[in-house]
Amino acid sequence: MSFKYVLQQYINNPKKFPDSVVLEEEDFLVIRDAYPKSVRHLLVIPRSSEITHIHPLDVFDKNQDLYNRVSQIIKKAENILVDELLDIGLLKFESDDAIARESFINTFVRAGIHSVPSLANLHIHVISKDFFSPRLKNKKHYNSFTTSFFVDFDELDPSKRSSASEKTQKNPIQIIKDSPLRCTYCGKSFENKFKHLKLHLEKEFINKFKPSASQIQSFKRLS
Repeated sequence: MSFKYVLQQYINNPKKFPDSVVLEEEDFLVIRDAYPKSVRHLLVIPRSSEITHIHPLDVFDKNQDLYNRVSQIIKKAENILVDELLDIGLLKFESDDAIARESFINTFVRAGIHSVPSLANLHIHVISKDFFSPRLKNKKHYNSFTTSFFVDFDELDPSKRSSASEKTQKNPIQIIKDSPLRCTYCGKSFENKFKHLKLHLEKEFINKFKPSASQIQSFKRLS
């Protein structure tokens, strides 16, 4: 099977991947990205064969019900992400602190799609914005989540769109190449200096989450 269709195996037989699947429902899955670009990186996958190969910029057109259903699963994925960060001690608030939870999700978790997906099956990314991961290896990886190449899920709401042309980008791949590297924490530009950005992101991560030395090393190791 071509890597482009790698998500199909999860749709077909999710129980075969207990370490990857964090939520299984009749119509949806939430799995861990096999190549996470942050400490936590999940994928929401609709299981329906009728929509799985529709482009994510088109699939919600005139389908408010689908959008609403996916939105509910995204909320579950966001809370799974927060729960896991609480469990490993990176977040310090109480798990039932709804205000702190919502604030973290709103400011430090991003849900959306790539305007040019690399995989054939429809999927929505739910990712923490630390980008502290050994799987983040180049400018393309980083800018695919931090520029307009990445379309926030809220922007796909059909009730807020007046025409398909609104979501059309010219040369989306060029956006990744041409956009300077910019820190998601402080906004500092690193132009094309990816190694400098990586070092800076590590410092920002440590400053924000205060991880232990052993945690830092575990996050640096490839899964």
